[in-house]
Amino acid sequence: MIDTLVFQVPMDERIRLKILTTGKKSTQYDFDQARTIYGITNGKLETGSWHTQIRWTVSDKTKFIKIEFSLPKQLLGNNIQMLHADDIQPYCKAVYRRLKNEFGYFPALEYWNLHRLDTCYNFRTPSNEHAHALVEFLKILKYPQKTEMHFETSAFWKGATFSLKFYEKYPEFMKHDYKKLMEQAKEYDLQEKYIILPIEKEEIDQARRESLEATDGSFQYDEEAQAILIKNPHQREVKDLMEASKGIVRFECTFRHQYLIDYFQKNVLDSKLTKFYNRNTPRSYSKPDTFIGIEDINSKVVFGLLNKHFNELFRYIEKTTMTRQQVKSALTETYGNQKAGSLYLFYLAYYSKNATDRQVIKKAYNRTTIWRNLKALKNANVGAPDTLLTINTHTWIYKGDNLLDYLKIPNETSEKMYVRAIKAVEYL
Repeated sequence: MIDTLVFQVPMDERIRLKILTTGKKSTQYDFDQARTIYGITNGKLETGSWHTQIRWTVSDKTKFIKIEFSLPKQLLGNNIQMLHADDIQPYCKAVYRRLKNEFGYFPALEYWNLHRLDTCYNFRTPSNEHAHALVEFLKILKYPQKTEMHFETSAFWKGATFSLKFYEKYPEFMKHDYKKLMEQAKEYDLQEKYIILPIEKEEIDQARRESLEATDGSFQYDEEAQAILIKNPHQREVKDLMEASKGIVRFECTFRHQYLIDYFQKNVLDSKLTKFYNRNTPRSYSKPDTFIGIEDINSKVVFGLLNKHFNELFRYIEKTTMTRQQVKSALTETYGNQKAGSLYLFYLAYYSKNATDRQVIKKAYNRTTIWRNLKALKNANVGAPDTLLTINTHTWIYKGDNLLDYLKIPNETSEKMYVRAIKAVEYL
């Protein structure tokens, strides 16, 4: 549910000195006035067993450091698994300890001001083909006042204060993470070739059979220890992640600082976002009125944000599939034959698989008419064409069910759906 976080944190001269001596500095110089317009220093810290990164940026004109990191990658080494949003404080405490070890000192979590929040949700489908069909359909949908930037395996709607996207997780994981993780795993497996997995007595006979059947030597049964010796455990872990990424359609929303301020003022906090602390507050630092703390982030907030923008994308269409005859019947019943006929032709072109047909809509209708027709389709409870949600052209993905049923976000956290890493955090 939570992926990348960006915080603005006050820093003192100890941190600034460390950053300036180890970071990479970029400047812009005004030769006419013989002065530096700005200077920015960037740096990163590779942490954890999988060498995930915490990035930071410091501007010469501020007394703050901006830190950016992927929370699941910091804790788990990957972002395929979803983290429990209610546990964000102990998760961030692990990141804080790493920064404190790096700098010798770092401001406590209560001074971390949230500047960007990336929320996510994994929709699991039976196969990569299902995931691809869903993403292809989602590319047709429009989001108000957003720039569409669609690619082969992703649908992206970009905006100034927030953006959202859907993408197939498997090709993204193979392109960006798999090679790096596998290289690291091979290094670790040279040091620790086997791990011992104790088993129960009733599992011994099965383990014997499986160890004889395994031709790749991936595991062996140890008679004396009555345990399974798993060969190359880290590489197996990466391959398991690869398998887990198959069939996932990932939904991500990126919320920037101004959006977060407006959202929290309207929906979460009773008054302004001012936070006052009587303990451990440096005299040189007073919190701004637009402060959003880690304690403000929880499952209710994250699910609220995800559902709000997910539902906005489906504002003008039901999350179900319909045959052409069902669409005709729904429109005729609601509007009569004449209007139903024109709306049906609009529907066929707007939700066509053919991009050229969809371009006809822009030329044949003005923007106001397009939105009016979409509202009319929604009022008639019209869903997506069943011909869109197929593999290739003629083959049904699966019979009798609605593929869009996979696109559902709950309103609250289910314990079975997320990783709770509290115990693991204690050892970071």
